Amino acid sequence: MKLVGLVILAIGVASAQAGAEIDVELRLLVLDMPSGVETTTDLSTLPGQTCVAAVNDSLVLEFWVSDVGSVNTGILGFYTDLTFENTLLHADALVHSSLFDAFLEGEIDNGTGRVIDFGGIDGTFTGYGVAPEWAKIGHVEMTAIDEGVATIVSSLGLAGFGVVGRPSPPVSDVQFGVAAVGIPFLPGDFDQNCAVDLDDFNQFQSCFTGPGGGPVGAECAPGDFDGDGDVDCDDWDQFVVAWTEAGDPPTLSECGAVPAVSEWGFVMTSLLVLTAGTLMYGRRRAERA
Repeated sequence: MKLVGLVILAIGVASAQAGAEIDVELRLLVLDMPSGVETTTDLSTLPGQTCVAAVNDSLVLEFWVSDVGSVNTGILGFYTDLTFENTLLHADALVHSSLFDAFLEGEIDNGTGRVIDFGGIDGTFTGYGVAPEWAKIGHVEMTAIDEGVATIVSSLGLAGFGVVGRPSPPVSDVQFGVAAVGIPFLPGDFDQNCAVDLDDFNQFQSCFTGPGGGPVGAECAPGDFDGDGDVDCDDWDQFVVAWTEAGDPPTLSECGAVPAVSEWGFVMTSLLVLTAGTLMYGRRRAERA
């Protein structure tokens, strides 16, 4: 089984050397139950999408792939690795879709927080996921086991990927999905709608205490990014980075102008925000103990 996948990967490397410019995208969707479909042209319409869970809740992480480049013939097969925070999430089972139904692979290693080489090949060799279509590789059933912000990152599996009727694009032209689950919430997302927007700004503003003005109640906990018991301008700086609406958030008079964040700085600082969220939960749990 692995031999077929390795041949696919070799094709991808060869096309990278030839300078092919073809893109493939893999997205991760967190849902409270399986979506019940295996192809779609609009991932945003799939029901049950979430970014929060309570401890002991069950979650489903779906893998969706699409051939989105300038030349589209469809995905022949795809194998992906996954890393997750095994102190916060437990992977329970792998479920393959019926689309990529041959040479099925996949292994769970909860000890290291990984799903290894999950995927398969289209046994009909016709291919799926020609943009704008998305095709589901399958899903992982997971359980939230502790409080924190769990980041989930995908990458290419050992068996690689392939497209129909042409050399595969180089791995550098594949966009891999990232997801996050807040247990029980994501910092900044007061209403748990998986966005940090004007409604959340209004709540942040009403929760603002200034330095040392806490402790804050549960309704204001998503605004306490650094877990120091108050909602102040240090938290505001991180709220701005977490903002998901177009443009900048309104100005918070207590903290002055919205800080500027470069595109690269946004990516790096966002990861720091998620890390801070995890540390915040750890501190609170230690205090309760």
